[in-house]
Amino acid sequence: MDFIVRRDDDALKLERISSCNFGTSCLSAHADKEQFQGNQKLEELHIAVEGSGALSVVVQGPSGCGKTSLLRDYLSLRGRTVGDSVMVVHLGEQIDSKVLLGTFTCTAVPGEFVWMPGLLTKCVLNGHWIVLEDIDFAPPDVISLLLPLVKTGRLNLPGYYEAVVAARDFKLFLTQRTTSTGCPEAGHMVAGLLKVLEDHSVTLTLPPHTTDDIEKVISSEYPDLETFTKQLALTVVEQGVSLRHVLKLCNRIVPQVAHGRLTSVPDMMLDLLDCFCGHLSGEKKLSKALKLSHLCGGLSQNMVEQLCFSHMPSLQSSPSTFSVGRSYIGRSCSSQSKVCYSHTQSSLSLLEAVSRCVQMAEPVLLVGETGVGKTATVSYLASVTGYKLVVMNLSQQTDSIDLLGGYKPVQMVHIVAPLKEEFEELFRATFSLKQNGHFLASVQTCVTKKQWIKLLKLMVHSVESAHKRTKRSDKNLYAKWGKLGLKLKKLRQQLLKSQTFAFTFDEGALVEAVKEGWWILLDEVNLASAESLQCLSAILEAHSNSLLFMEKPDSEPVTRHPDFRLFCCMNPSTDVGKKSLPENIRNRYTLDQHPFHK
Repeated sequence: MDFIVRRDDDALKLERISSCNFGTSCLSAHADKEQFQGNQKLEELHIAVEGSGALSVVVQGPSGCGKTSLLRDYLSLRGRTVGDSVMVVHLGEQIDSKVLLGTFTCTAVPGEFVWMPGLLTKCVLNGHWIVLEDIDFAPPDVISLLLPLVKTGRLNLPGYYEAVVAARDFKLFLTQRTTSTGCPEAGHMVAGLLKVLEDHSVTLTLPPHTTDDIEKVISSEYPDLETFTKQLALTVVEQGVSLRHVLKLCNRIVPQVAHGRLTSVPDMMLDLLDCFCGHLSGEKKLSKALKLSHLCGGLSQNMVEQLCFSHMPSLQSSPSTFSVGRSYIGRSCSSQSKVCYSHTQSSLSLLEAVSRCVQMAEPVLLVGETGVGKTATVSYLASVTGYKLVVMNLSQQTDSIDLLGGYKPVQMVHIVAPLKEEFEELFRATFSLKQNGHFLASVQTCVTKKQWIKLLKLMVHSVESAHKRTKRSDKNLYAKWGKLGLKLKKLRQQLLKSQTFAFTFDEGALVEAVKEGWWILLDEVNLASAESLQCLSAILEAHSNSLLFMEKPDSEPVTRHPDFRLFCCMNPSTDVGKKSLPENIRNRYTLDQHPFHK
Protein backbone atom coordinates (compact mmCIF):
# COMPACT_ATOMS: atom_id res chain seq x y z
CA MET A 1 0.00 0.00 0.00
CA ASP A 2 1.29 3.45 -0.89
CA PHE A 3 1.54 6.03 1.85
CA ILE A 4 0.89 9.68 1.13
CA VAL A 5 2.06 12.49 3.38
CA ARG A 6 0.77 16.00 2.73
CA ARG A 7 3.20 18.51 4.18
CA ASP A 8 3.50 21.28 1.60
CA ASP A 9 3.43 24.96 2.49
CA ASP A 10 -0.16 25.28 1.24
CA ALA A 11 -1.31 23.34 4.29
CA LEU A 12 -0.05 26.13 6.53
CA LYS A 13 -1.55 28.82 4.30
CA LEU A 14 -4.93 27.15 4.52
CA GLU A 15 -4.67 27.04 8.29
CA ARG A 16 -4.39 30.81 8.40
CA ILE A 17 -7.49 31.24 6.23
CA SER A 18 -9.66 28.78 8.15
CA SER A 19 -10.80 29.32 11.69
CA CYS A 20 -9.49 25.89 12.76
CA ASN A 21 -12.80 25.41 14.58
CA PHE A 22 -11.83 28.01 17.16
CA GLY A 23 -14.51 30.39 15.93
CA THR A 24 -13.99 33.89 14.63
CA SER A 25 -13.15 36.83 16.79
CA CYS A 26 -14.82 40.19 16.24
CA LEU A 27 -12.76 41.92 18.93
CA SER A 28 -11.22 45.30 18.45
CA ALA A 29 -7.48 45.57 18.79
CA HIS A 30 -7.75 47.62 21.98
CA ALA A 31 -10.31 47.28 24.75
CA ASP A 32 -11.77 50.22 26.59
CA LYS A 33 -9.52 50.86 29.58
CA GLU A 34 -12.46 52.06 31.69
CA GLN A 35 -13.75 48.50 32.14
CA PHE A 36 -10.57 47.63 34.08
CA GLN A 37 -10.67 50.61 36.43
CA GLY A 38 -11.13 49.74 40.07
CA ASN A 39 -9.01 46.59 39.84
CA GLN A 40 -5.31 47.34 40.00
CA LYS A 41 -4.21 43.87 38.93
CA LEU A 42 -6.44 43.90 35.86
CA GLU A 43 -5.22 47.38 34.94
CA GLU A 44 -1.59 46.27 35.20
CA LEU A 45 -2.28 43.18 33.10
CA HIS A 46 -4.09 45.26 30.47
CA ILE A 47 -1.15 47.66 30.27
CA ALA A 48 1.23 44.71 29.93
CA VAL A 49 -0.83 43.24 27.08
CA GLU A 50 -1.66 46.38 25.09
CA GLY A 51 0.80 49.03 26.24
CA SER A 52 4.11 47.18 26.10
CA GLY A 53 3.93 45.79 22.56
CA ALA A 54 5.47 42.54 23.79
CA LEU A 55 4.31 39.26 22.33
CA SER A 56 4.25 37.37 25.62
CA VAL A 57 3.26 38.12 29.21
CA VAL A 58 4.54 36.14 32.21
CA VAL A 59 2.28 36.13 35.28
CA GLN A 60 4.18 34.78 38.26
CA GLY A 61 3.51 34.35 41.95
CA PRO A 62 3.18 31.74 44.70
CA SER A 63 0.70 28.91 44.42
CA GLY A 64 -2.86 30.06 45.08
CA CYS A 65 -2.22 33.78 44.57
CA GLY A 66 -4.77 34.01 41.73
CA LYS A 67 -2.73 33.80 38.54
CA THR A 68 -5.25 31.66 36.68
CA SER A 69 -8.24 33.57 38.05
CA LEU A 70 -6.72 36.91 37.01
CA LEU A 71 -6.17 35.70 33.45
CA ARG A 72 -9.66 34.19 33.28
CA ASP A 73 -11.28 37.45 34.43
CA TYR A 74 -9.20 39.50 32.00
CA LEU A 75 -10.04 37.22 29.07
CA SER A 76 -13.72 37.40 29.98
CA LEU A 77 -13.64 41.22 29.98
CA ARG A 78 -11.94 41.17 26.60
CA GLY A 79 -14.75 39.00 25.21
CA ARG A 80 -12.56 35.97 24.63
CA THR A 81 -13.70 32.51 25.66
CA VAL A 82 -11.70 29.35 26.21
CA GLY A 83 -12.12 26.95 23.29
CA ASP A 84 -13.08 29.76 20.92
CA SER A 85 -10.37 32.42 20.69
CA VAL A 86 -8.30 31.30 23.70
CA MET A 87 -6.55 28.00 24.35
CA VAL A 88 -5.35 26.88 27.80
CA VAL A 89 -2.67 24.20 28.18
CA HIS A 90 -1.51 22.80 31.53
CA LEU A 91 2.16 21.92 31.24
CA GLY A 92 3.94 19.08 33.03
CA GLU A 93 7.36 17.50 33.20
CA GLN A 94 6.59 14.90 30.53
CA ILE A 95 4.49 16.90 28.07
CA ASP A 96 5.53 16.37 24.47
CA SER A 97 6.32 19.33 22.24
CA LYS A 98 4.09 17.83 19.51
CA VAL A 99 1.06 18.86 21.58
CA LEU A 100 2.08 22.48 20.98
CA LEU A 101 3.72 22.29 17.54
CA GLY A 102 1.76 19.53 15.83
CA THR A 103 2.33 16.11 14.33
CA PHE A 104 1.46 13.93 11.36
CA THR A 105 -1.73 11.94 11.81
CA CYS A 106 -3.66 9.47 9.73
CA THR A 107 -6.91 10.38 8.04
CA ALA A 108 -10.02 8.45 7.08
CA VAL A 109 -8.29 7.63 3.75
CA PRO A 110 -6.10 4.51 4.13
CA GLY A 111 -2.40 5.25 3.72
CA GLU A 112 -2.73 9.03 3.93
CA PHE A 113 -1.16 11.16 6.63
CA VAL A 114 -1.63 14.91 7.07
CA TRP A 115 0.02 17.50 9.23
CA MET A 116 -2.18 18.42 12.18
CA PRO A 117 -1.02 21.71 13.73
CA GLY A 118 -0.73 21.76 17.50
CA LEU A 119 -2.39 24.19 19.84
CA LEU A 120 0.40 26.75 19.75
CA THR A 121 0.75 26.58 15.97
CA LYS A 122 -2.97 27.14 15.41
CA CYS A 123 -3.01 30.13 17.74
CA VAL A 124 0.07 31.66 16.07
CA LEU A 125 -1.47 31.28 12.61
CA ASN A 126 -4.94 32.58 13.48
CA GLY A 127 -4.06 35.35 15.91
CA HIS A 128 -5.66 33.65 18.90
CA TRP A 129 -4.41 33.83 22.47
CA ILE A 130 -2.89 30.89 24.32
CA VAL A 131 -2.25 30.40 28.05
CA LEU A 132 0.50 27.98 29.09
CA GLU A 133 -0.01 27.11 32.75
CA ASP A 134 3.02 26.27 34.96
CA ILE A 135 5.77 27.01 32.46
CA ASP A 136 8.32 26.23 35.20
CA PHE A 137 7.20 22.57 35.13
CA ALA A 138 7.75 22.21 31.37
CA PRO A 139 10.74 20.25 30.02
CA PRO A 140 13.66 22.19 28.48
CA ASP A 141 12.72 21.34 24.86
CA VAL A 142 9.27 22.90 25.26
CA ILE A 143 10.72 26.11 26.72
CA SER A 144 13.37 26.22 23.97
CA LEU A 145 10.76 26.20 21.19
CA LEU A 146 9.14 29.28 22.76
CA LEU A 147 12.33 31.38 22.77
CA PRO A 148 12.42 32.18 18.99
CA LEU A 149 8.70 32.99 19.15
CA VAL A 150 8.98 35.58 21.94
CA LYS A 151 12.22 37.02 20.51
CA THR A 152 11.35 37.35 16.81
CA GLY A 153 7.64 36.54 16.55
CA ARG A 154 8.41 33.46 14.46
CA LEU A 155 7.69 29.83 15.31
CA ASN A 156 10.00 27.14 13.96
CA LEU A 157 8.27 23.93 12.88
CA PRO A 158 10.17 20.67 12.30
CA GLY A 159 10.43 19.79 8.62
CA TYR A 160 9.59 23.29 7.35
CA TYR A 161 12.28 25.54 5.95
CA GLU A 162 10.47 28.80 6.68
CA ALA A 163 9.34 29.79 10.14
CA VAL A 164 5.69 30.62 10.77
CA VAL A 165 5.15 34.35 11.35
CA ALA A 166 2.81 35.11 14.23
CA ALA A 167 -0.43 36.85 13.31
CA ARG A 168 -0.90 40.43 14.48
CA ASP A 169 -3.37 39.66 17.29
CA PHE A 170 -1.49 36.67 18.71
CA LYS A 171 -0.62 36.79 22.41
CA LEU A 172 1.17 34.29 24.63
CA PHE A 173 0.46 34.14 28.38
CA LEU A 174 2.65 32.14 30.74
CA THR A 175 2.06 31.39 34.42
CA GLN A 176 4.97 30.61 36.71
CA ARG A 177 5.04 29.56 40.35
CA THR A 178 7.42 31.20 42.79
CA THR A 179 8.34 30.45 46.38
CA SER A 180 7.50 32.67 49.33
CA THR A 181 10.80 34.52 48.74
CA GLY A 182 9.86 35.30 45.13
CA CYS A 183 12.29 32.80 43.56
CA PRO A 184 11.01 30.47 40.82
CA GLU A 185 10.20 26.89 41.83
CA ALA A 186 11.85 25.58 38.67
CA GLY A 187 14.97 23.43 38.88
CA HIS A 188 18.42 24.41 37.71
CA MET A 189 17.90 22.66 34.36
CA VAL A 190 15.26 25.13 33.13
CA ALA A 191 16.01 28.15 35.33
CA GLY A 192 18.38 29.63 32.74
CA LEU A 193 15.91 29.17 29.89
CA LEU A 194 13.14 30.76 31.95
CA LYS A 195 15.39 33.75 32.65
CA VAL A 196 15.89 34.31 28.90
CA LEU A 197 12.15 33.90 28.37
CA GLU A 198 11.38 36.52 31.03
CA ASP A 199 13.92 38.97 29.57
CA HIS A 200 11.93 39.08 26.32
CA SER A 201 8.50 39.18 27.97
CA VAL A 202 6.54 41.51 30.19
CA THR A 203 6.51 40.08 33.72
CA LEU A 204 3.66 40.69 36.13
CA THR A 205 4.36 39.51 39.69
CA LEU A 206 1.45 38.78 42.01
CA PRO A 207 2.04 38.85 45.77
CA PRO A 208 0.42 36.29 48.09
CA HIS A 209 -3.18 37.04 48.97
CA THR A 210 -3.67 39.21 52.00
CA THR A 211 -6.62 38.82 54.34
CA ASP A 212 -8.31 41.85 52.79
CA ASP A 213 -7.89 40.42 49.28
CA ILE A 214 -9.47 37.12 50.25
CA GLU A 215 -12.34 38.88 52.01
CA LYS A 216 -13.09 40.85 48.86
CA VAL A 217 -13.04 37.68 46.75
CA ILE A 218 -15.40 35.79 49.05
CA SER A 219 -17.77 38.73 49.63
CA SER A 220 -18.05 39.42 45.90
CA GLU A 221 -18.76 35.79 45.01
CA TYR A 222 -20.86 34.90 48.07
CA PRO A 223 -22.46 38.01 49.63
CA ASP A 224 -24.73 35.82 51.82
CA LEU A 225 -21.67 34.63 53.76
CA GLU A 226 -20.83 38.07 55.14
CA THR A 227 -20.66 36.84 58.75
CA PHE A 228 -18.15 34.10 57.81
CA THR A 229 -15.98 36.06 55.37
CA LYS A 230 -13.32 37.24 57.82
CA GLN A 231 -12.93 33.84 59.46
CA LEU A 232 -12.58 32.10 56.10
CA ALA A 233 -10.00 34.64 54.96
CA LEU A 234 -7.95 34.10 58.13
CA THR A 235 -8.12 30.36 57.54
CA VAL A 236 -6.41 30.73 54.16
CA VAL A 237 -3.64 32.93 55.58
CA GLU A 238 -3.04 31.24 58.92
CA GLN A 239 -3.83 27.57 58.21
CA GLY A 240 -2.35 27.40 54.72
CA VAL A 241 -5.61 26.21 53.19
CA SER A 242 -5.98 26.61 49.43
CA LEU A 243 -8.26 29.46 48.35
CA ARG A 244 -9.72 27.14 45.71
CA HIS A 245 -10.91 24.76 48.44
CA VAL A 246 -12.28 27.64 50.52
CA LEU A 247 -14.38 28.80 47.57
CA LYS A 248 -15.67 25.25 47.11
CA LEU A 249 -16.64 25.21 50.79
CA CYS A 250 -18.45 28.52 50.31
CA ASN A 251 -20.36 27.08 47.38
CA ARG A 252 -21.47 24.20 49.58
CA ILE A 253 -22.58 26.14 52.65
CA VAL A 254 -24.47 28.98 50.93
CA PRO A 255 -27.75 26.99 51.02
CA GLN A 256 -27.13 26.29 54.74
CA VAL A 257 -27.02 29.99 55.70
CA ALA A 258 -30.21 31.83 56.60
CA HIS A 259 -30.16 35.42 57.89
CA GLY A 260 -26.41 35.19 58.51
CA ARG A 261 -26.63 32.05 60.65
CA LEU A 262 -26.01 28.38 59.91
CA THR A 263 -29.07 26.15 59.74
CA SER A 264 -26.94 23.05 60.46
CA VAL A 265 -23.56 23.31 62.20
CA PRO A 266 -22.73 19.56 61.86
CA ASP A 267 -23.42 19.66 58.11
CA MET A 268 -20.96 22.53 57.67
CA MET A 269 -18.37 20.66 59.72
CA LEU A 270 -18.77 17.61 57.48
CA ASP A 271 -18.34 19.79 54.38
CA LEU A 272 -15.27 21.33 55.99
CA LEU A 273 -13.81 17.86 56.62
CA ASP A 274 -14.36 16.91 52.96
CA CYS A 275 -12.81 20.09 51.56
CA PHE A 276 -9.86 20.59 53.95
CA CYS A 277 -9.13 17.28 55.71
CA GLY A 278 -9.97 14.64 53.12
CA HIS A 279 -6.30 13.85 52.45
CA LEU A 280 -5.58 13.20 56.14
CA SER A 281 -6.37 10.28 58.44
CA GLY A 282 -6.21 9.37 62.10
CA GLU A 283 -4.85 11.90 64.57
CA LYS A 284 -3.68 14.25 61.82
CA LYS A 285 -7.24 14.54 60.54
CA LEU A 286 -8.60 15.18 64.03
CA SER A 287 -5.93 17.77 64.82
CA LYS A 288 -6.63 19.66 61.60
CA ALA A 289 -10.39 19.50 62.19
CA LEU A 290 -10.06 20.91 65.71
CA LYS A 291 -8.04 23.86 64.42
CA LEU A 292 -10.74 24.62 61.84
CA SER A 293 -13.79 23.95 64.03
CA HIS A 294 -14.04 27.64 64.99
CA LEU A 295 -15.48 28.24 61.50
CA CYS A 296 -18.58 26.34 62.58
CA GLY A 297 -19.10 28.39 65.73
CA GLY A 298 -16.94 26.28 67.99
CA LEU A 299 -17.87 22.62 68.34
CA SER A 300 -16.75 20.52 71.28
CA GLN A 301 -13.84 18.15 70.84
CA ASN A 302 -16.13 15.16 71.35
CA MET A 303 -18.50 16.36 68.63
CA VAL A 304 -15.62 16.96 66.18
CA GLU A 305 -14.18 13.52 66.92
CA GLN A 306 -17.59 11.92 66.45
CA LEU A 307 -18.04 13.61 63.06
CA CYS A 308 -14.53 12.54 62.01
CA PHE A 309 -14.70 8.88 62.94
CA SER A 310 -18.17 7.80 64.14
CA HIS A 311 -20.63 9.69 61.94
CA MET A 312 -23.36 7.30 60.69
CA PRO A 313 -25.50 8.88 57.94
CA SER A 314 -28.92 7.49 57.10
CA LEU A 315 -30.18 6.36 53.70
CA GLN A 316 -33.45 7.53 52.20
CA SER A 317 -34.79 6.61 48.79
CA SER A 318 -37.79 7.73 46.76
CA PRO A 319 -38.77 7.31 43.12
CA SER A 320 -37.27 10.71 42.23
CA THR A 321 -34.33 11.20 44.64
CA PHE A 322 -31.72 9.28 46.61
CA SER A 323 -30.25 10.82 49.75
CA VAL A 324 -27.56 9.75 52.16
CA GLY A 325 -27.04 11.99 55.17
CA ARG A 326 -26.81 15.63 54.12
CA SER A 327 -26.52 14.90 50.37
CA TYR A 328 -29.22 14.12 47.84
CA ILE A 329 -29.11 13.21 44.14
CA GLY A 330 -31.93 13.16 41.62
CA ARG A 331 -32.54 9.78 40.03
CA SER A 332 -31.96 9.36 36.33
CA CYS A 333 -34.49 6.51 36.17
CA SER A 334 -36.68 4.56 38.57
CA SER A 335 -34.69 1.32 38.43
CA GLN A 336 -33.73 -0.18 41.78
CA SER A 337 -30.22 -1.19 42.77
CA LYS A 338 -29.05 -4.73 42.28
CA VAL A 339 -25.51 -4.05 43.56
CA CYS A 340 -24.61 -5.40 46.99
CA TYR A 341 -23.14 -2.83 49.35
CA SER A 342 -22.37 -3.21 53.05
CA HIS A 343 -24.02 -0.46 55.10
CA THR A 344 -21.32 -0.07 57.74
CA GLN A 345 -20.40 3.21 59.41
CA SER A 346 -17.23 3.70 57.36
CA SER A 347 -18.84 2.73 54.04
CA LEU A 348 -21.88 4.99 54.55
CA SER A 349 -19.67 7.88 55.63
CA LEU A 350 -17.67 7.53 52.44
CA LEU A 351 -20.85 7.16 50.39
CA GLU A 352 -22.20 10.41 51.85
CA ALA A 353 -18.98 12.27 51.04
CA VAL A 354 -18.95 11.01 47.43
CA SER A 355 -22.66 11.79 47.04
CA ARG A 356 -22.06 15.33 48.25
CA CYS A 357 -19.40 15.81 45.56
CA VAL A 358 -21.80 14.48 42.93
CA GLN A 359 -24.51 16.84 44.15
CA MET A 360 -22.15 19.83 43.82
CA ALA A 361 -20.75 18.63 40.45
CA GLU A 362 -17.20 18.34 41.84
CA PRO A 363 -14.56 15.83 40.64
CA VAL A 364 -13.82 13.03 43.10
CA LEU A 365 -10.48 11.46 43.99
CA LEU A 366 -10.43 8.37 46.22
CA VAL A 367 -7.10 7.19 47.64
CA GLY A 368 -6.79 3.87 49.43
CA GLU A 369 -5.33 0.39 49.45
CA THR A 370 -6.56 -2.29 47.07
CA GLY A 371 -9.87 -3.83 48.10
CA VAL A 372 -11.12 -1.18 50.52
CA GLY A 373 -14.15 -0.33 48.39
CA LYS A 374 -13.25 2.67 46.23
CA THR A 375 -14.77 1.30 43.02
CA ALA A 376 -17.64 -0.41 44.87
CA THR A 377 -18.80 2.88 46.40
CA VAL A 378 -19.01 4.67 43.06
CA SER A 379 -20.63 1.66 41.35
CA TYR A 380 -23.29 1.40 44.06
CA LEU A 381 -24.08 5.11 43.89
CA ALA A 382 -24.43 4.99 40.09
CA SER A 383 -26.66 1.93 40.35
CA VAL A 384 -29.13 3.33 42.89
CA THR A 385 -29.43 6.66 41.02
CA GLY A 386 -29.76 5.12 37.57
CA TYR A 387 -26.81 6.89 35.91
CA LYS A 388 -24.62 5.04 33.45
CA LEU A 389 -21.12 4.41 34.82
CA VAL A 390 -18.12 3.73 32.57
CA VAL A 391 -15.10 2.20 34.32
CA MET A 392 -11.61 2.42 32.81
CA ASN A 393 -8.53 0.82 34.37
CA LEU A 394 -5.55 2.99 33.52
CA SER A 395 -1.93 1.88 33.34
CA GLN A 396 1.42 3.06 32.05
CA GLN A 397 0.41 1.74 28.62
CA THR A 398 -2.82 3.79 28.54
CA ASP A 399 -2.72 6.25 25.67
CA SER A 400 -4.70 9.44 25.24
CA ILE A 401 -6.40 7.71 22.29
CA ASP A 402 -8.09 5.36 24.77
CA LEU A 403 -9.63 8.36 26.54
CA LEU A 404 -10.24 10.79 23.69
CA GLY A 405 -10.45 8.54 20.65
CA GLY A 406 -8.53 7.92 17.44
CA TYR A 407 -8.72 6.52 13.93
CA LYS A 408 -9.41 2.79 13.74
CA PRO A 409 -9.80 0.44 10.72
CA VAL A 410 -13.36 -0.71 10.01
CA GLN A 411 -15.17 -2.55 7.25
CA MET A 412 -16.38 -0.31 4.44
CA VAL A 413 -20.01 -1.22 5.17
CA HIS A 414 -19.75 0.61 8.51
CA ILE A 415 -18.74 3.77 6.63
CA VAL A 416 -21.42 3.47 3.96
CA ALA A 417 -24.38 2.51 6.18
CA PRO A 418 -24.87 5.90 7.93
CA LEU A 419 -24.38 7.74 4.61
CA LYS A 420 -27.06 5.57 2.99
CA GLU A 421 -29.51 6.34 5.81
CA GLU A 422 -28.86 10.07 5.49
CA PHE A 423 -29.20 9.84 1.70
CA GLU A 424 -32.55 8.06 1.88
CA GLU A 425 -33.93 10.55 4.41
CA LEU A 426 -33.04 13.50 2.18
CA PHE A 427 -34.26 11.65 -0.90
CA ARG A 428 -37.72 11.12 0.64
CA ALA A 429 -37.92 14.82 1.52
CA THR A 430 -36.97 15.92 -2.01
CA PHE A 431 -38.20 13.40 -4.60
CA SER A 432 -41.26 11.24 -5.11
CA LEU A 433 -40.83 7.70 -3.78
CA LYS A 434 -43.49 6.33 -6.11
CA GLN A 435 -41.75 7.60 -9.24
CA ASN A 436 -38.25 6.57 -8.03
CA GLY A 437 -38.95 3.11 -6.60
CA HIS A 438 -36.74 1.39 -9.16
CA PHE A 439 -33.88 3.79 -8.40
CA LEU A 440 -34.04 3.14 -4.65
CA ALA A 441 -34.10 -0.59 -5.31
CA SER A 442 -30.87 -0.21 -7.30
CA VAL A 443 -29.31 1.63 -4.37
CA GLN A 444 -30.24 -1.20 -2.00
CA THR A 445 -28.86 -3.79 -4.44
CA CYS A 446 -25.53 -2.00 -4.55
CA VAL A 447 -25.34 -2.07 -0.75
CA THR A 448 -26.26 -5.76 -0.59
CA LYS A 449 -23.67 -6.75 -3.21
CA LYS A 450 -21.09 -4.28 -1.81
CA GLN A 451 -20.79 -2.46 -5.15
CA TRP A 452 -19.51 0.72 -3.55
CA ILE A 453 -18.32 2.52 -6.70
CA LYS A 454 -21.69 2.08 -8.42
CA LEU A 455 -23.48 3.15 -5.23
CA LEU A 456 -21.34 6.28 -5.04
CA LYS A 457 -22.21 7.24 -8.63
CA LEU A 458 -25.94 6.84 -7.96
CA MET A 459 -25.84 9.01 -4.83
CA VAL A 460 -23.66 11.69 -6.47
CA HIS A 461 -26.11 11.88 -9.37
CA SER A 462 -28.97 12.36 -6.90
CA VAL A 463 -27.05 15.13 -5.11
CA GLU A 464 -26.61 17.04 -8.36
CA SER A 465 -30.31 16.70 -9.20
CA ALA A 466 -31.34 17.73 -5.68
CA HIS A 467 -29.16 20.86 -5.86
CA LYS A 468 -30.96 22.01 -8.99
CA ARG A 469 -34.39 21.34 -7.46
CA THR A 470 -33.83 22.89 -4.00
CA LYS A 471 -31.49 25.79 -4.80
CA ARG A 472 -34.32 28.33 -4.86
CA SER A 473 -37.21 26.50 -3.25
CA ASP A 474 -35.71 25.20 0.03
CA LYS A 475 -32.41 26.63 1.29
CA ASN A 476 -32.35 24.40 4.37
CA LEU A 477 -32.70 21.22 2.30
CA TYR A 478 -30.16 22.60 -0.18
CA ALA A 479 -27.61 22.99 2.63
CA LYS A 480 -28.20 19.43 3.86
CA TRP A 481 -27.62 18.04 0.37
CA GLY A 482 -24.43 20.11 0.21
CA LYS A 483 -23.11 18.53 3.42
CA LEU A 484 -23.93 15.09 2.08
CA GLY A 485 -22.04 15.92 -1.11
CA LEU A 486 -18.90 16.70 0.90
CA LYS A 487 -19.19 13.39 2.73
CA LEU A 488 -19.54 11.54 -0.58
CA LYS A 489 -16.45 13.31 -1.88
CA LYS A 490 -14.56 12.04 1.16
CA LEU A 491 -15.96 8.54 0.58
CA ARG A 492 -14.67 8.64 -3.00
CA GLN A 493 -11.13 9.29 -1.73
CA GLN A 494 -11.44 6.33 0.61
CA LEU A 495 -12.70 4.01 -2.14
CA LEU A 496 -9.81 4.95 -4.42
CA LYS A 497 -7.44 3.51 -1.83
CA SER A 498 -9.41 0.49 -0.70
CA GLN A 499 -12.90 -0.93 -1.21
CA THR A 500 -12.72 -3.40 1.68
CA PHE A 501 -11.80 -1.26 4.70
CA ALA A 502 -11.27 2.34 5.74
CA PHE A 503 -10.41 4.37 8.80
CA THR A 504 -12.98 6.14 10.92
CA PHE A 505 -12.61 8.25 14.03
CA ASP A 506 -13.84 6.35 17.07
CA GLU A 507 -14.54 8.60 20.05
CA GLY A 508 -12.99 7.56 23.34
CA ALA A 509 -14.89 6.77 26.52
CA LEU A 510 -14.07 10.13 28.12
CA VAL A 511 -15.44 12.17 25.19
CA GLU A 512 -18.60 10.05 25.04
CA ALA A 513 -19.17 10.48 28.77
CA VAL A 514 -18.75 14.26 28.55
CA LYS A 515 -21.22 14.52 25.67
CA GLU A 516 -23.84 12.03 26.89
CA GLY A 517 -23.81 12.90 30.59
CA TRP A 518 -22.44 9.57 31.80
CA TRP A 519 -20.36 9.01 34.91
CA ILE A 520 -16.79 7.83 34.30
CA LEU A 521 -14.46 6.17 36.80
CA LEU A 522 -10.73 6.20 36.06
CA ASP A 523 -9.11 3.53 38.23
CA GLU A 524 -5.39 3.64 39.07
CA VAL A 525 -5.23 7.16 37.66
CA ASN A 526 -1.74 7.71 39.10
CA LEU A 527 -0.36 5.01 36.78
CA ALA A 528 -1.41 6.90 33.66
CA SER A 529 1.13 8.67 31.50
CA ALA A 530 1.57 12.44 31.56
CA GLU A 531 -0.08 12.66 28.13
CA SER A 532 -3.17 10.86 29.44
CA LEU A 533 -3.33 13.04 32.56
CA GLN A 534 -3.16 16.10 30.33
CA CYS A 535 -6.61 15.13 29.01
CA LEU A 536 -8.08 15.70 32.48
CA SER A 537 -6.78 19.24 32.99
CA ALA A 538 -9.61 21.03 31.19
CA ILE A 539 -12.28 18.74 32.65
CA LEU A 540 -11.12 19.45 36.20
CA GLU A 541 -11.51 23.18 35.64
CA ALA A 542 -14.96 24.05 36.96
CA HIS A 543 -15.31 27.06 34.64
CA SER A 544 -14.93 25.01 31.45
CA ASN A 545 -18.36 24.40 29.94
CA SER A 546 -16.90 23.34 26.59
CA LEU A 547 -13.83 21.23 25.96
CA LEU A 548 -11.59 21.05 22.90
CA PHE A 549 -9.96 17.69 22.15
CA MET A 550 -7.23 17.94 19.53
CA GLU A 551 -6.92 14.24 18.63
CA LYS A 552 -9.28 14.70 15.67
CA PRO A 553 -8.08 17.13 12.94
CA ASP A 554 -11.55 18.65 12.37
CA SER A 555 -12.59 18.50 16.02
CA GLU A 556 -15.00 21.03 17.48
CA PRO A 557 -15.45 22.01 21.13
CA VAL A 558 -17.47 19.41 23.05
CA THR A 559 -20.17 20.80 25.31
CA ARG A 560 -20.07 19.33 28.80
CA HIS A 561 -23.37 17.64 29.71
CA PRO A 562 -24.70 18.84 33.08
CA ASP A 563 -25.01 15.24 34.33
CA PHE A 564 -21.38 14.35 33.57
CA ARG A 565 -19.32 13.36 36.62
CA LEU A 566 -15.67 12.36 36.96
CA PHE A 567 -14.37 9.89 39.55
CA CYS A 568 -10.74 8.85 39.97
CA CYS A 569 -9.26 6.16 42.19
CA MET A 570 -5.64 5.43 43.06
CA ASN A 571 -3.50 3.51 45.51
CA PRO A 572 -1.26 5.52 47.86
CA SER A 573 1.94 6.70 46.19
CA THR A 574 3.91 4.89 48.92
CA ASP A 575 3.26 1.57 47.13
CA VAL A 576 6.03 0.11 44.99
CA GLY A 577 5.83 1.40 41.42
CA LYS A 578 3.13 3.95 42.27
CA LYS A 579 3.59 7.68 41.82
CA SER A 580 1.65 10.66 43.05
CA LEU A 581 -0.47 12.86 40.81
CA PRO A 582 1.00 16.19 39.66
CA GLU A 583 0.16 18.94 42.12
CA ASN A 584 -1.61 21.11 39.55
CA ILE A 585 -4.03 18.23 38.85
CA ARG A 586 -4.37 16.83 42.37
CA ASN A 587 -5.38 20.10 44.02
CA ARG A 588 -8.36 20.49 41.67
CA TYR A 589 -10.14 17.53 43.23
CA THR A 590 -12.49 18.11 46.12
CA LEU A 591 -12.38 14.76 47.93
CA ASP A 592 -8.92 13.31 48.45
CA GLN A 593 -9.59 10.63 51.03
CA HIS A 594 -8.14 7.37 52.35
CA PRO A 595 -11.31 5.23 52.56
CA PHE A 596 -11.94 3.23 55.70
CA HIS A 597 -8.75 4.47 57.38
CA LYS A 598 -8.87 6.45 60.61
